Amino acid sequence: MNTLKKLVEWFERSKKVSFTFLLIILGIMTYFSSIPGGVISVGSIWPSIIYHSVIFAGFAFFLLAIFVKKKIEVKDIILTILISLVIAILDEIHQSFVPLRSSGLEDITIDLIGVILSVSLYYLVKKLN
Repeated sequence: MNTLKKLVEWFERSKKVSFTFLLIILGIMTYFSSIPGGVISVGSIWPSIIYHSVIFAGFAFFLLAIFVKKKIEVKDIILTILISLVIAILDEIHQSFVPLRSSGLEDITIDLIGVILSVSLYYLVKKLN
């Protein structure tokens, strides 16, 4: 059994740790979504794309680790994707109320790309030997 699979299975057994990381990620999301526009200027779209995809990949990973028992099931994957989509939509709605910020379908799409990549990698790791 490879090291990556052992790590994934450890997070599955350690539900409290996975839940703690999930809450930390939600806190980070809320914090950055609450910053008014113009406060942080990065000059490029790439940091935003990287942030959205990575933060939602992490969110999906820990959420899936909470759902999976011994074997990954389709219902775990679907539930993870649906909950992640709801969180992405709620994040964009919240952001639309923050001064000088906007919300958009592009961010939700990028969030879902991170979720799909994370869930796919998780699935592949679980299916290794």
